[in-house]
Amino acid sequence: MEPAWHVWGWLQHPSARSLRMAVRDLMHRVFLCDLSVFDAYMPVQYNVSHLFMWSHSRALCSPPTCASELAKNTTLSVSMCEKHCSLATMERAEKACHTYSHVVLKEVRFFELESLYPLLRDPSVDLRILHLVRDPRAVFRSREQAVMALEKDTSIVLDGNTDKSKTPQRIIQEI
Repeated sequence: MEPAWHVWGWLQHPSARSLRMAVRDLMHRVFLCDLSVFDAYMPVQYNVSHLFMWSHSRALCSPPTCASELAKNTTLSVSMCEKHCSLATMERAEKACHTYSHVVLKEVRFFELESLYPLLRDPSVDLRILHLVRDPRAVFRSREQAVMALEKDTSIVLDGNTDKSKTPQRIIQEI
């Protein structure tokens, strides 16, 4: 699950600055297992299957979130999770979240660590950051192949300054 994906996708004309605050606040609430924060970024009626990459989450594909008999005895594959756990409610996911000793999230949509300082100082959140660095050549190649899919992200990262001839180099610099 990558929570900030919902913020980036839902806001109409976001700026990098507004996204920093919204993503930070969303992450704070998710770390506290308050999944009602997604109400602002989801359709009226939603469940765990509306969460981006939900079926890759072991916690969302096993009890108590997923009530499937299959999930009780084994770790479900992504396709099996999608088939048997897609109707699980957010309330069940929130309840499940409280049963774990820690919350682990993958997030790639942070511009800088400064936006996380309030979370690092918050005693109710024992935040640990694992910063993985990817080879920039691989990032460049990946972005090259998904230009259209990443058009909105690119515009946000570059604050709307998307000169087509210089965009690939500028986006890699920013990333």
